[in-house]
Amino acid sequence: MVGGWFLPGTAVWRPGRPGLVWGGTFGRSHGPGRGAGGRRYAGQQYLGFQRLTLVPIQAKLIGASLLSAEEAAWVDGYHQEVWEAVSPRMQDQPELLAWLRHNTRPLKEQLMAAA
Repeated sequence: MVGGWFLPGTAVWRPGRPGLVWGGTFGRSHGPGRGAGGRRYAGQQYLGFQRLTLVPIQAKLIGASLLSAEEAAWVDGYHQEVWEAVSPRMQDQPELLAWLRHNTRPLKEQLMAAA
């Protein structure tokens, strides 16, 4: 970070520190990632962020009544991206593949099954 601005390829946390830690046992780091592309908004160029991991978001942790239709569609799109990127690597592991399919179903379907 220079003068309060992010630079391509820099992390958004102190080196050697995770971005967020739960209970001192596990966490998640956030950063621009390799190959993060820029975004344009209102005629300005901004840095973009690239996902470093592809893991389903647990539906039981989502307050679905708080989501707009656009936000729910984003979750479904993200889950489709996870399925398409990860499932080919699990073809020889049927239990993992079934778990991934179960957890990347559309959000509405997951919530109805849990009710």
